[in-house]
Amino acid sequence: MKRLRVLFALVLLVMFFPLWRSLDYLVIFVPSAVLYTLTLSLGTLLFILIPIHVSLPKVQKKFLFLGWIAASALIWSGSPFSEKATRHYELRHCGLSTFAGFLYPVIKFLPPAHHDDIEVRNQMCWVRKMVSRLPEQIDDVKELQNHLEVLRLKLLSPPNKYKATLPLIAILHGSISASLFGPILASVEIGKIFVDSLHFWKGHYTVEINALEYPWYAWPHSAIIKWEYGIIEKNWEGIVNGFKFEN
Repeated sequence: MKRLRVLFALVLLVMFFPLWRSLDYLVIFVPSAVLYTLTLSLGTLLFILIPIHVSLPKVQKKFLFLGWIAASALIWSGSPFSEKATRHYELRHCGLSTFAGFLYPVIKFLPPAHHDDIEVRNQMCWVRKMVSRLPEQIDDVKELQNHLEVLRLKLLSPPNKYKATLPLIAILHGSISASLFGPILASVEIGKIFVDSLHFWKGHYTVEINALEYPWYAWPHSAIIKWEYGIIEKNWEGIVNGFKFEN
């Protein structure tokens, strides 16, 4: 019976890591520290603390509860993004409590597939962080031009521009368009800026994880990321081509 409890605990512990990794998308697309903390704290309870209690029943519940509170506080303090400046693409931009943010400091020592996976996610967090730091409203054309130029220089800086990041760049320019509506430009001009940006960046962010070759020892993670990012890479170009601006 004890062996079954330990086996059950180990299975749940192993399942925690893909859950933790998948929650990076929650941070990227819905960057809420509250939502991420609640979700990951629940995952920590179900996949780490309960297995510990099952396999080691002598551990008192009060210590598990205190451990859960401490873990939740750490998750809160390390999400959703880092405080580092967006002008440096190479810094860690995902929060330290995220899967990508936790592993980014040791990215140079990771196997190739894990390296690329973390690099893509950090790039996504970098662009999403830019969105969160945009002003709510841009009041004049000169300010608009300054913002667009700064963003252009930032987005052109990474040597590896991953195609999987393009949806986040679309959100970035969509947010700029939303801040322009009414004050300085007509809706037709806003639409043209947005559509032009989609086609411009499509020609720069071209590195496809799905097309990369990895050594045999990178499996199964290589197969996972090629499938996962491949969904975005294979469909994004068709989505962008569907946006055609007609004045």
